[in-house]
Amino acid sequence: LNLYGNDCGLFGMVIRGFSQVGVQGTMTTDYWVSGIQIGSPDKGNVIINNLKGIEIWCEEDCHIQSNYVGTDLNFQPGLGNSDGGIEMFVGVGDDINIGGDRLVNEGNFVCSNGGFGIRMGKDTEPNNFIPMISGNTVGTDATGTVNLANTGSEPGIRVGDLDRGSVIGGPGGRGNIVAFHENGIGVTSERNQITRNIIYCNTVKGIELFGGTGNNNVV
Repeated sequence: LNLYGNDCGLFGMVIRGFSQVGVQGTMTTDYWVSGIQIGSPDKGNVIINNLKGIEIWCEEDCHIQSNYVGTDLNFQPGLGNSDGGIEMFVGVGDDINIGGDRLVNEGNFVCSNGGFGIRMGKDTEPNNFIPMISGNTVGTDATGTVNLANTGSEPGIRVGDLDRGSVIGGPGGRGNIVAFHENGIGVTSERNQITRNIIYCNTVKGIELFGGTGNNNVV
């Protein structure tokens, strides 16, 4: 399903069994999407058994909230997207968020996908804005006790090489829950804040600052 355009919303759908990306906000030459809302509280989407769950190339004002990516409302196993859960490339605009406040059901459940759970990177250097990854549950169900890890060597949440200045977590219900991966959260960039997340039962590290990224990250 391709959201090719601006100011698009997608709510309450089951998107299943595509050989490509389940939901894609397309980038073409010199074209990025803006004003995208995928899911909202009580109107989330179930995105399962596709090549990849969600992939968005976002200029500004994009929100991915309240979705079940790689699992359903009953947290059944075996429904993962084979090449990853949620991936967002962000441009130079602002108001960009994967998740929100978990206490009001804005966070996504991202489980059982191949490769990675949530991954964010930038295509360009920032313009004084702060993309957010907050309030998501990655690798487990609503009880936090069932192993529904996203498989492979990727962390549950990864902020990629070209990203700067992101916030992973936050106060109250904005902390992410990340469990049952090799590494819980992985960062390959600088000037990020990793704060108030719940990270447990990851077999290697809870938080991994990959090579050359020891400067200017706040954990």
